[in-house]
Amino acid sequence: MKKFLNRDISFGLAIFICALILRSLIIVTTYVEPQSDGEYDNNIALNILAGNGFDLEDSSYSRPPLYPLLIAGIYKLFGNNNYLGLRLAQSVVSSFMCLLIYLIGLRLMGRSIGVIAGSIASIYPVFITSCSIYRIECLSSFLLTLVTWWIIKIREDLSYLRVCLLGILLGIMALVSGMMVLYIIFLLAAMAWTGYFRQWPLKKTIAFILILFLCFALPIAPWAIRNWKVYNAFVPISTQGGYMLYLSYKPPGGKLFGFNTIDETVLYAKALNSKIETSKYLTRATLRFIRQNPLKVAKLEALKFFFLWSPFDWEVLGINTKGVYNFMYSFIFPFFLIAFIRLKRGFEKFLPIYLPIIYLQVVTLLFYGSARFRIPMEPFLIIFASFGIYQGYQNFRNKYVFKVLLSIWLLGNVWFYFYSDQIKVFARSLFELVGLW
Repeated sequence: MKKFLNRDISFGLAIFICALILRSLIIVTTYVEPQSDGEYDNNIALNILAGNGFDLEDSSYSRPPLYPLLIAGIYKLFGNNNYLGLRLAQSVVSSFMCLLIYLIGLRLMGRSIGVIAGSIASIYPVFITSCSIYRIECLSSFLLTLVTWWIIKIREDLSYLRVCLLGILLGIMALVSGMMVLYIIFLLAAMAWTGYFRQWPLKKTIAFILILFLCFALPIAPWAIRNWKVYNAFVPISTQGGYMLYLSYKPPGGKLFGFNTIDETVLYAKALNSKIETSKYLTRATLRFIRQNPLKVAKLEALKFFFLWSPFDWEVLGINTKGVYNFMYSFIFPFFLIAFIRLKRGFEKFLPIYLPIIYLQVVTLLFYGSARFRIPMEPFLIIFASFGIYQGYQNFRNKYVFKVLLSIWLLGNVWFYFYSDQIKVFARSLFELVGLW
């Protein structure tokens, strides 16, 4: 038993160290400045350090506070605009996420799946790129993976202390990414639906829910109180909800998700004196558009679905380009899909890794569509895909042939990456053919 335990620890350390070395090498040999949302968060961080708080004078909405606060903390230690310091810190976070992916695979599916999943995560291009740029996805992906690991620990050995820590983690995650604020509701609903609470007395179930919500509120409460003083309104996370909702149903050109919309409605909303009123105005405008254009909304929902699962990346892996083919995601996708369907018989056992995928899909359809918002679920896609790869290898009669076919599939996707523009033209023609583009 001790021998096996030592082997598990050795595999985990190897995955963490390899991931950290690879990320650090890439970061110290490249130079990246903040762009888009990253530039906005960087400006907030500089504003905090200048003693001017979280709100920028020329901004029409506020953002979740923790990522700008992290940037400000790094700058406080190493100097303003120390891009290298932040990116190295993110590389450590990303490497720990690879370790967690290994541990989740190990705990739910066995050592082989854990090693495959951790190994893929350590070299996964999107994870490496996301920790080398100014985006929340590195931190939000880590936190969602950590929350998932902690849920697994709670299911194995329930204690009120662990429930308390889970609530705090959920609150911290919401302060990094506003779209995760409802995850606690989704989690409790899923636990109730799968009958998880039936094994407990009613008093224990009520205590679990109350402790979870109270601890969830602990990290959010100071920020909500600050927002009440600033805006004279209850704003638990940010005031960008209305604008994000509007972008979800009024993207540029009616189809380009991931880009900002600037039209008469947005310009009028930004001219309002209050960020709260701006958000409310855009929310009302969006709801009015949904009621008046049901067919357009149906088409937008289909587009949001395909954008979320798109093999093309134009915000992280393809930053500063018109988009590139995400070869590693495309490589794992069929294996993920097979495992995702096959393992549904054990849905209750694998609920912790099903839940993030289902939640982010639902949130995307309701609020926003972009391949970038798939990144926090990709640790779980990798775990499912690792199971699919392992089972394929085990079930294939000729192991050598399977390895050859797997290598051809990987190399084929790498080849597609070098012909990203041509693949995009082909994909666009297919979408035009079915009337979605």
